[in-house]
Amino acid sequence: EDRGQRTLYEMIYAGPLSALSGADQRLSYLKYDAKTGVISETEKVDGYSIFCPPLAQEEQILKSRALRLCSAANDYGDDEGLSMELSNFIEKYVSISAENMSLVLAYIFLTWVYQRFSVVPYFRAIGTHGTGKSRLIKLMGQLCYRPIMISGNSSEAGIFRAIERYGGTLVLDEAEFGEGDQAQSIIKLLNAGNSTDAATLRCDVPAGGKGGTWILKAFSTFCPKLLSQRSEFKDKSTESRCFTLKMAPGKRAANIPFDLPPTVSPETERLRNKLLKWRFHNYYRFPFDYDEITKELDADFLRTEDRIKQIAFPIMQVARTLPFLKSGLIGTVAGASEEITSTRQASVAFHILKIIMRFKLEKDGPLLLKDILDDYNVSIDGSGDYRLSSRGLAGTVRNQLNLKTRHTREGGIVVWDDSAIDTQCRLFNINPKPVVTIGGDCEDDDSYHNENHQEDNAMIVKDI
Repeated sequence: EDRGQRTLYEMIYAGPLSALSGADQRLSYLKYDAKTGVISETEKVDGYSIFCPPLAQEEQILKSRALRLCSAANDYGDDEGLSMELSNFIEKYVSISAENMSLVLAYIFLTWVYQRFSVVPYFRAIGTHGTGKSRLIKLMGQLCYRPIMISGNSSEAGIFRAIERYGGTLVLDEAEFGEGDQAQSIIKLLNAGNSTDAATLRCDVPAGGKGGTWILKAFSTFCPKLLSQRSEFKDKSTESRCFTLKMAPGKRAANIPFDLPPTVSPETERLRNKLLKWRFHNYYRFPFDYDEITKELDADFLRTEDRIKQIAFPIMQVARTLPFLKSGLIGTVAGASEEITSTRQASVAFHILKIIMRFKLEKDGPLLLKDILDDYNVSIDGSGDYRLSSRGLAGTVRNQLNLKTRHTREGGIVVWDDSAIDTQCRLFNINPKPVVTIGGDCEDDDSYHNENHQEDNAMIVKDI
């Protein structure tokens, strides 16, 4: 990209992808001038030669289909027509709901303009064997911007070097990484790779091989990523970067083939060529006004926490350009936030918070840790959950609820803090001023959820 001139350059494979041989097969560049709207093939940038690697250098990765390039920039009609083409293509091979299709389409379009944003979410399909998760990811991947198609047994070094060299979209099938050092390195790469702010530092081989001075190099891992998995990441930071589509097991529909036909590859190439022209036409429309989009997100997702709003930010900007996708996306984003809340409400910290709040209303005097512990352990008797120790309770109160404890003559106590309690209530989506029922339980007051808290959007979000 030449930002000063508002000009884009895109490497293409000039020739049929089915025949990687012959004098006419080469890599080239398309130049798009946003000022004039003209697209032309070129090997120059402002009079200077630009890097165009010999075909032999990239032949192996192109033959293996690990890298998919466009071969042209073709007319696509209008946005809605192109979206319908993409939707019809995907539905020939995978069964998904209309709401989920909105997310699938929005993410595909996002990949074609992702460089205009500082943060991008990941798209993940999760499900057991035979649910179609790998098929969906592979189909989507071939429609995304410059897809790099790899499997879960790829090395960390191979992944970050491929992203650095080709950019584009990382498509990672069977992303099950286990517990080893290599797996943890890939998890860290994923945690850093949704933002432009982080880079991977490595000492690279010196020029000429051994014997020289090692070179410190920074590799960017920022790009959209499509993942298929059988289970969630154990690392909650990685989880929080994903929009997840859960694939349910079921009988294959009669119109869905059990295997992908050979026509898929030329079909996806034809659609990618249309999407490349869409990229040229829309690239400089993004991003929209930051404050304006923030206000829209706060209005559309009043009860949604800020981490979800952050990863939804680029997706909802795409919906501004493609408004026919917006209603489905609102449901998807709200569902992602509700799932996080449900997970938190199943945690020990949630139940301890509810006990502390109830004791504050019912009891005079200090909030004794011993009383809280006894109440919690009695409440879980017979449920199969593990009983909590006094050390475990103190750790939960201090580290997860961010409340202070103090030793007194009566024993350890919880120090009540209105600000900290209010913050935790927002995290767990419960009323900080609960209604006490006859049975002594705390109930949520629906009026709390309906209040407009736009003046306090700086909600603290922590990975639990």
